[in-house]
Amino acid sequence: MQALRFFTDHLTNDKYYGPKYEGQNFSRASNQMVLLQRLFSKEATLANFNLPTLV
Repeated sequence: MQALRFFTDHLTNDKYYGPKYEGQNFSRASNQMVLLQRLFSKEATLANFNLPTLV
């Protein structure tokens, strides 16, 4: 979800998240997508943990 926010901000001339350099929000979005891909790759392993639900 955060990746989409960073990418949208990048497309709208960085109105919301103030970047310190050109293309920072695009880099942030890319990094968030990599983290999401890594999470999905570990999904089966994580499903084996018996963690309490927060809801």
